[in-house]
Amino acid sequence: VVYGGWALVSSVIAESAANPGTSNNGFPNYFCCSIEDPALRQQSYRVPLRDGVFLPVAASLPPGSEAATAIVPVHGTWRDIDPYYPDMLAVVEKQQCPRSPTLVVAPTIPNSQCTAAQWNGGPVNEQAAVWSESSSQWMKGGASNTPKPEITCELGVPVFLRSKYLQDLSGSVQFSDGGSARQAWVLSDAGCGKTFITSQQQLALKSSNGNVVLGPGNSETGRWWIRDAGDGRVFITYPGDQKNLRQLAPDEWKQLSDQSGVLEFSSNSQGWEIWEIVKEDGSPACSFPAEVNSSGISSYEAFDSVISWIQQQYKGLKQIIVAGNSAGGQIVQRWSVLSPEGQYGMTRDGVALMFVVGAPGSYAYLDEQRPSETCSPDIDTGPEHRCASFEIPQAGNRRRGTHGLDGLENPPAEPQSKAEERLRVLNAYLRQTTNIEVDFRSLIVERYQTKDVRVLIGTRDTTSCNVGACSGSCAAMTTGSNRLQRALNFRSYLEHLYPNYSLPIGLFDAGHD
Repeated sequence: VVYGGWALVSSVIAESAANPGTSNNGFPNYFCCSIEDPALRQQSYRVPLRDGVFLPVAASLPPGSEAATAIVPVHGTWRDIDPYYPDMLAVVEKQQCPRSPTLVVAPTIPNSQCTAAQWNGGPVNEQAAVWSESSSQWMKGGASNTPKPEITCELGVPVFLRSKYLQDLSGSVQFSDGGSARQAWVLSDAGCGKTFITSQQQLALKSSNGNVVLGPGNSETGRWWIRDAGDGRVFITYPGDQKNLRQLAPDEWKQLSDQSGVLEFSSNSQGWEIWEIVKEDGSPACSFPAEVNSSGISSYEAFDSVISWIQQQYKGLKQIIVAGNSAGGQIVQRWSVLSPEGQYGMTRDGVALMFVVGAPGSYAYLDEQRPSETCSPDIDTGPEHRCASFEIPQAGNRRRGTHGLDGLENPPAEPQSKAEERLRVLNAYLRQTTNIEVDFRSLIVERYQTKDVRVLIGTRDTTSCNVGACSGSCAAMTTGSNRLQRALNFRSYLEHLYPNYSLPIGLFDAGHD
């Protein structure tokens, strides 16, 4: 069972690296609460966390079923269950053994408000945990936060989109049809909390390379987020771009509008462009519900809860495999270091647990030592690379933060940054799961060598991190110059830290993406 599961997960990650994006729905980095696919909606479940907050998951078998092996594919920057869940299901179905059914449970990473009623028809007063500030917040164990509330706009009626910034400058500038007349627009549901914006003249807002194009409404029409900007105004952003109207002088804006029908969206020092959406009589077309607090839950606590939920809901489990690739690999590796789950290769309830770490951009080290400079030349050192020398870097920032355990035992009482706030959250998580007030490091180091952790990496995943293939920060670069080298350095580090220890590494012939 163990090696069969390892082979299955290996094939999924290797195939994904060789054939990227096969299941991508085209809108990365956002979470869809209202699932449109009826079959997928039937596979949607809620993992209870605490205080009426849940984590949305998809599961291939209904609770109460029997399953010998459970595989948990973990996302990184992808917040929805697509693409890892269908990719894993496809491979499981090809290799399924009727006498030993395999369960796939995929957690999501919500970044917008989601009720149980929206997710799978549950109670309207239950809310999903939300990590909407950054991917680092989720990857590195940060606490969930209170999301901006979803906005409800009237659909199918003429509305006008007015820019506060442009109005302030000119008194009357707004989206128009290229002349002096006001351009009326119609909002319609695009699914997953997004909106189509089309005109009565069959124009539509579309996004192309960061530009908004006023073109004919068709299947390529952009699906837009409308988000609360405060004071009855909204942000209108395109999933994946998250860009805004560049601050143009009114004559520049009008020239673009009149001549080309193109309005440029981009970041600016003043923040995102703020809009009003009003009806013909000037009244607001959108309503703004109150915020619902779902904050304060570490993403690592959420993962622990998924492991517990699987064991409670399914019969006959012999093994759970948690696997993540790239940013998902970072999550799995860091969580495996800090979680109480997996000690001696078992969950706290006695089921075998394996962590599969696929090609992460960086690793959390267990003490202050890092590979010596000779172990990390900025070249492809190949799959046979080994590091024989480790040292404590002289510059503190070369080893601090998310690449080690520094600061976990004594986080700042008043955090001054997001990183310091994560240290406070992780300190609370460790005190809760270990019943130890201090000296977490000794326990973490002692139990990590007993966990079943494995690494998967492509032999051509060797693009230098100095050119953006992975983190090029000073702290990260002390661990290696590319993903393959970092994986092999981490193996050598663990074998240096633990006598008679060997980290299993699976190599396959592919790059990263």
